[in-house]
Amino acid sequence: TVMGNVKVNHRSVAVPSHEIQDGHFTQQAAQMANGQKNRIFLDCVTEESITRAHIMTVLRQYLSMNLIWIKKKWRRQSKGIAQGAKPSTLLCSLYLGYVERVCLNPLIASCGAECMHGPGPE
Repeated sequence: TVMGNVKVNHRSVAVPSHEIQDGHFTQQAAQMANGQKNRIFLDCVTEESITRAHIMTVLRQYLSMNLIWIKKKWRRQSKGIAQGAKPSTLLCSLYLGYVERVCLNPLIASCGAECMHGPGPE
């Protein structure tokens, strides 16, 4: 977006929360600004945490209060979450993260470099 003589260019850089300590933002901004002029870097860190109990309450409410219009009647959804519903992508990501951590990482660790790079030249 151009505003008069000012060009506004928004970029976001994600950094793991354990790295946002002891002046990490200052170091990161200095690296990003290297060789650039007239830039402003903002530290807009937000961090939220919610309890497992709260998550389970919200999911139970979502599952028990979801109505679907089928064959000219409102029906209460009794199983699962509709694909495309807001919680479905989050739950999918959580489940796939679990599968990766519990199933794939141990498998990759046990089979060595060949799993990561394939067989060597023949």
